[in-house]
Amino acid sequence: MLRKRFVSLLLAMAVLCAFLCAGAAAETAEKTVKDIYSDWISAVNGNPPQGAELDEAAADAYCLQLYSYVDAASAEKLFYGGPETAAALLKPLSLALYPEANGYYWDSTLANAGALYAAVWTIVNSDEYAAQDKTRPALKELLTNGFGLPAADVGKAVDMAVDYIMEKDPEAAKAGYLQYGVTPESVTLEGSDEYIAAYQKGYALFEEGKYEEAIQAYTEALSYKENDPNSSFEIAQAYISLRDFEQAKAWSIRGLSYAEEGEEKARFLRAMGFVAIEELDYELGDALYSYSLSFGDNDTAANELAYIQYVAPDTRAFTAEDAEAYLREKGIIP
Repeated sequence: MLRKRFVSLLLAMAVLCAFLCAGAAAETAEKTVKDIYSDWISAVNGNPPQGAELDEAAADAYCLQLYSYVDAASAEKLFYGGPETAAALLKPLSLALYPEANGYYWDSTLANAGALYAAVWTIVNSDEYAAQDKTRPALKELLTNGFGLPAADVGKAVDMAVDYIMEKDPEAAKAGYLQYGVTPESVTLEGSDEYIAAYQKGYALFEEGKYEEAIQAYTEALSYKENDPNSSFEIAQAYISLRDFEQAKAWSIRGLSYAEEGEEKARFLRAMGFVAIEELDYELGDALYSYSLSFGDNDTAANELAYIQYVAPDTRAFTAEDAEAYLREKGIIP
């Protein structure tokens, strides 16, 4: 069973590599993250595991072999450290990806874990991907579809890979998948104990991927604190994760109508910009992100505007003033 899954994953890797490596430069003075990913996957495909069961010592040795599939500088960049980091990362990752292995290791499960981690690392660290590609839900969807493994197992492994990257490189973590959420630690929660408890419950449920239940908890929070921008924003994010974009837009417009602080307004605009790009309405997306920048600089907004011009170069590029008039005409802002 594990051997069969590895063969199917190698086929998926060809598709993922085409997606992840598209547009990589033919020659560069320094290898890009896409180059490192391509080199590593090529080495795995060129040295396929045999489906052999490994004891602890053999598993450590095989992880070292996986680490050595690219040059030393690339391996250190990929794994955020020396050879010892490979086993510390890949062994628990393989157990998460293959719970049916019951705590045992195979060369194939370790290679698969490495392939998943390398894909996550590449997307998170490459500036050629939009922020929405770097969200945990987007990574889980891509890799579940690409690998053909159970969504729950892939989701757990993706979370472990993301957590590892966050620990090793906090700056990379800011690039995408933390941009769209607001955690209790990053906002000041003011209100009754009931409100705070409901909000924190919603946050915990969202982190578990229980988006519908999170919406219920955040709605409860609103019953204790009417017109709360934090709860409204999180409800919009949950609907985005559910890909219910009509509800996400409705809650974003609602939250925007009573947001007071500039950054509060800007994050609702960015949320709607995210949806606009998902719906391929690049003109609206440009207007939303451009107007959001009138409330202050934001790397995500700037990156998304660059992304729009990259994928749809004929899209109208708005000034903040033009964007404001455009959005008012559409009834998005008063």
